[in-house]
Amino acid sequence: GVWLAGAWGRFGFHEDGQPKTGTWDDAYSLGIAGLSGYGKTNTMRLLIAESLLTGAVDRFFVIDPHYPHPKSLLASLGDLKASPRIRYAENPLDTPDLLAELHDAIDRRLALKEPSTPIICLVVDELIQTVKKHPQIAEIVERIGTESRKAGVYGMFAAQSWNADRTGGTTARDNLTALFVHRMKRKQAQTLLQDADLTRLVTQLDKGQVLFAPVAEAAQVSPLPS
Repeated sequence: GVWLAGAWGRFGFHEDGQPKTGTWDDAYSLGIAGLSGYGKTNTMRLLIAESLLTGAVDRFFVIDPHYPHPKSLLASLGDLKASPRIRYAENPLDTPDLLAELHDAIDRRLALKEPSTPIICLVVDELIQTVKKHPQIAEIVERIGTESRKAGVYGMFAAQSWNADRTGGTTARDNLTALFVHRMKRKQAQTLLQDADLTRLVTQLDKGQVLFAPVAEAAQVSPLPS
C-alpha cells in the first residue's frame, strides 16, 4: 500500500524492497499525476480516508469539478463525504467562498491567532479545469507550496498534465514537494519529473501501479502496487 498515516506512514517501497516512510510534512504540497483511468482517484480517495481515520488530517477542503458524477472523487468517498471533516463546494459558485475560508485560516494561523495544528488539507481534482474556471486557485496552490506549511495548511492537487500553460504557470508545478505519478505520456512525464529514467519508468506503469517521488530525492524511488 501507499498511504500517509498518523505520525509516520508508509508511502511505498524503495527499489531494494525497504519501506519508504514519511509524514504529511514530507508531502505538504502533493501532486497526483497520470492518465485517465490509471488510478489518480483511487490514490486520492485512499489518502483522504486513511488520513481521516488515523487523525493525520483534521479537515479536507475538496474542489471536484466532476461532482456529482458517480465516478467523481467526491462521489467515490461514499458516506465519508457526509463527514463534518470534509468541506466541499456543492457547485462552482461555492468555490470562491471555500478558497476564501482557506486563506482566512492560513492568515489566522500565521498571525498566531489560532494553533497551526491539526492539519487542514486542500484537495483539488482536475487542476487544469478548475484553474480555467477559477484562476485564483493557482494563487492558493502557490501559497500552500511557499508559506502555509508553518500554518499546517497543506494541499493535494491532481492533473493529467502539468504543462505550465494549463496549470497557472510554472509556480504550481515548481512548488510541489512530492508526487504520486501513475502512467503518463512521455512528454508530459518529462515535463513533470525532469528525469529521463523516471520518465521511462512511468510510461510503462500498469493500472494499479504508482511512483512516489519526493521532489528532493526522486532518484531513490520506484513504482509500487497501490
